[in-house]
Amino acid sequence: MCGIIGLYHPTENVSGEIYDALIQVQHRGQDAAGIATWDTKKLSLHKELGVVTEAFKTAESLALDGNVGIGHVRYPTAGCSDVSEAQPFHSSNPVNICLAHNGTLTNSDEMKKFLLDTHFCQFNTQSDSEVLLNLFAYELSRIKFDVLQNNHVFEALKEVYKRCEGGFAVTMIVGGVGLVAFRDPNGIRPLALGKNHNGSYLLASESSAITSLGFEVLKDVKPGEAIIINCDGSLEEKHL
Repeated sequence: MCGIIGLYHPTENVSGEIYDALIQVQHRGQDAAGIATWDTKKLSLHKELGVVTEAFKTAESLALDGNVGIGHVRYPTAGCSDVSEAQPFHSSNPVNICLAHNGTLTNSDEMKKFLLDTHFCQFNTQSDSEVLLNLFAYELSRIKFDVLQNNHVFEALKEVYKRCEGGFAVTMIVGGVGLVAFRDPNGIRPLALGKNHNGSYLLASESSAITSLGFEVLKDVKPGEAIIINCDGSLEEKHL
């Protein structure tokens, strides 16, 4: 069990609110915490071992620019207790992608071997979350595009769903697109979506984190559903 957050704000940096949201899901994981943000050009990331207040002790650790961001608190179900295993995880190929994952891939070893054999992926951890990140990056890299569009992300996720087994809920930054969230076809891991009066969207493992920050709960992300919140604030949902 881990806790994940995703936040879009029309204009302002989101790292502070993600910090507050992570406090609300702290009970879901106390091994490590991390936040990543995106400002349309650059990805910023900070993660550390310990609870949220320990991982973000200084103002500098929260000085992450960007109006799109994700957060994670870790309860280790795979890998070891080392900061390298802390999330979010990042890849820059074929575009900047940053992923926060709650769940367990039951065929992680099989997927890792597939990626090593076919895509020559490099893995820095024993985490199944890094496998999921690299699998999405691989499927996205197979799509020919000049400008990345929502349909390319949905197409890559459809292939991820075909290959992955187990339970997963994910929030993800995809450079050039925005905030992406998706949930396993069986709905094993929870994920809820909220919105507030200024046009911000918040995704969280528990709806209580949404209401505690003054957002209105819109829905639970449906099993097998993917949601994209674009950089302009528009939202698109698709069942995969």
